[in-house]
Amino acid sequence: MSGVRWLDAPSWRDALDRLGPSDVYFSPDYHLLHERNGDGRAVCAAIDLAGGSQLLVPGLRVPLSGGAADLQSCNGYGGPLAPASSDRSALELAWSSWREAARGDGIVAAMFRLHPILDNRVWLPDAAIVRRERSTALVDLKDGAEAAWRTADSRHRNMVNKGRRANVAVTWNTDDGWNAFVALYRTAMTRLNAPSSLRFSDDYFAAIRMLPGCEVAILEDEHGPAAGALFLFGSRFAHYHLAARRSDAPNHAANLVLQSAIERASERGLVGLHLGGGTTNDPEDPLLRFKRSIGGTLLDFHVALVVADEVAYAALLAQWTARTGAVPTWLLGYRQPF
Repeated sequence: MSGVRWLDAPSWRDALDRLGPSDVYFSPDYHLLHERNGDGRAVCAAIDLAGGSQLLVPGLRVPLSGGAADLQSCNGYGGPLAPASSDRSALELAWSSWREAARGDGIVAAMFRLHPILDNRVWLPDAAIVRRERSTALVDLKDGAEAAWRTADSRHRNMVNKGRRANVAVTWNTDDGWNAFVALYRTAMTRLNAPSSLRFSDDYFAAIRMLPGCEVAILEDEHGPAAGALFLFGSRFAHYHLAARRSDAPNHAANLVLQSAIERASERGLVGLHLGGGTTNDPEDPLLRFKRSIGGTLLDFHVALVVADEVAYAALLAQWTARTGAVPTWLLGYRQPF
């Protein structure tokens, strides 16, 4: 329909460039690696706004029965993008056009994992349902790595110094490091009985290795690779993306890896390293407490629902309720396990 286009990868990149710096999570390359993992089909709608600008709505088209689908953000953070100066009435018209085009493409609804730093709730339609999911932590690097070091908890500084005294070092982006990380990660996911959404395929790891800005850090001790992490370096922010450690790794291993990433991001002039949140929404979640000890400022992570086809969405929820005798709590309630 007029005003709405589904973009191919080159047009998607061009549209992001015209909007100005955003983040790696919005790129077609990041979406396509999830497509290779079998998570859905990478799509991005561009909807015209006044003055030649656009609203971009990227995500994964995830199939439902009967040829329908929904749109979901990739693992990480995503959601809509538009110019900061976008007029509310223009955005509402754009979302109306998006809903019509999405219905025509069989999309019932969209569920967005919104970007905590960009806080892109402002570009959602008024009818969107928005929920605060949990806190995430951001290490502020606007004043450099030394300033971040001073604001970190003494436990983090002590752990880093302990590791340095042990004469262990973090290496970046070696072939052995990539192989070691995949092995560490898969062993850790098995040990932790992680959900299938966090158990990535060989194709995923092959694709993310080629993703612009993705780098691997590995710390080795006398027993071999002890801890590692994948970081996504963008034009403004870096992200602590995936991490794993050996079951008997020393406690300081993760601290050393993160401190090395902080220094690397600062050297590149980035304004922050986003560490993400905990494993739960509990404000005292142990993983979140650890990330806060690195010096992280707390941000709010929200999820959002935009319904494209009210009739189909209501019917899917009714079917779920009829099968379970309950009311779903997920935004895409018809996908909630029972």
